[in-house]
Amino acid sequence: MIGRVRRLVITAAIALGTGLVPLLPARASTPKPVPTARIVTSVWATGALFSHRVGTPPDVRNRHFCSASVIKSPARDLIITAAHCIHGRHQVYDFAPEFHDGRTPHGIWGIDAVFLPYAWKHSRSPLADFAILRVERHQGRGVQRTVGGRGLATPDYARSARVAGYPAGTDGRPITCTNQIYRTQDYPSFDCRGYVGGVSGGPFLQGGAVVGVVGGLHSGGCVSSTSYSSPFGFRVTNLLGRAEAGGPGDAWPTVGRPSGC
Repeated sequence: MIGRVRRLVITAAIALGTGLVPLLPARASTPKPVPTARIVTSVWATGALFSHRVGTPPDVRNRHFCSASVIKSPARDLIITAAHCIHGRHQVYDFAPEFHDGRTPHGIWGIDAVFLPYAWKHSRSPLADFAILRVERHQGRGVQRTVGGRGLATPDYARSARVAGYPAGTDGRPITCTNQIYRTQDYPSFDCRGYVGGVSGGPFLQGGAVVGVVGGLHSGGCVSSTSYSSPFGFRVTNLLGRAEAGGPGDAWPTVGRPSGC
């Protein structure tokens, strides 16, 4: 063993003398720990989506199944969610902003119309997995006037984002987490544990803007520690313009999320 050590020292000295640097074992990089989402009471201008059968009254005791956020518009009546959240015949959808513990501090708002990107309507493209919904008015007031709203923007990959959403269930509270975002193919991506079914449509937040919604690749992700969004760009800009212009909206899709995972 001593002779082997001496040979290694001599070999290293010869290598240094000839200008060569001896190869040393590479250190294994330590992966960054993935944070875990925390439960909060509510997230400003974000809420849970519910559904009920046509002809029956809204009931927030039903299971909430997706998440959505109020966005800025001239009529102050628009929210954004994932397109794969909106499907099914004979269903009526409702939005409960800042819902928590079975409570609806700002009431229950019915959905009046849905606006879907062309690429989602015709091919269920995961690049266009977002929908803008028009919300019914309460006593002439739009939901944005009641709870506020955020603008839409493209993501800044040099910054972290906060992602919020409601795990599916009854009565519960939303979760939230902040971490760096990055690209997977063309999809904004985010690592944090705890993002299970129900958070689809929840916002990727940077500053005062929504820069994505949980959806897109694999309908938002195959594991609870990684979430995706469809990329915001011309598709979401065009969709917002169409929703702001009013009109009857699109036909409600009968098929939801594409096959994945």
